[in-house]
Amino acid sequence: MLGFKTPTIMSGTVEEVSLMRLEANIDNLNSQLTAEKTKATLALADEKNKQAGFIQQGKKIERERINQIRMLPEFIGREEVALKMALSDSPEANPASIGLLLRNIPKKQTGGDQFAEYMAKLGNPDIGPDSDTDYEAENNNILQSIARGDI
Repeated sequence: MLGFKTPTIMSGTVEEVSLMRLEANIDNLNSQLTAEKTKATLALADEKNKQAGFIQQGKKIERERINQIRMLPEFIGREEVALKMALSDSPEANPASIGLLLRNIPKKQTGGDQFAEYMAKLGNPDIGPDSDTDYEAENNNILQSIARGDI
């Protein structure tokens, strides 16, 4: 009638019958509780899967955004600053706005050692053997003498 199990044996006292009905009700409620726990467990697993999917999707989008920033022509020579901007929490840290900002930042000097800096200040010095014709003639004669076997 009410969806509860009814005892099949009706013999006994009223208290025994009442006790049997209560036990049947408890069994019914326990089975309903188990079914609801199963539904909740399945729903929780489904939500965890959705969350993992969102995290993976977010990682992929973030990787693509950082790669777009790395491909900007303005990135070269300003890598450290560009990556700091890219990894900031600013909502405006998109490739286009970072590219505009990087144009105003001077490029970092590469080479980095003191000798390279000094040589850059000098310009392009003419370094090489003397272009003295006597010296060249003398060296050519020595090489020709060696080639002939005179020396």
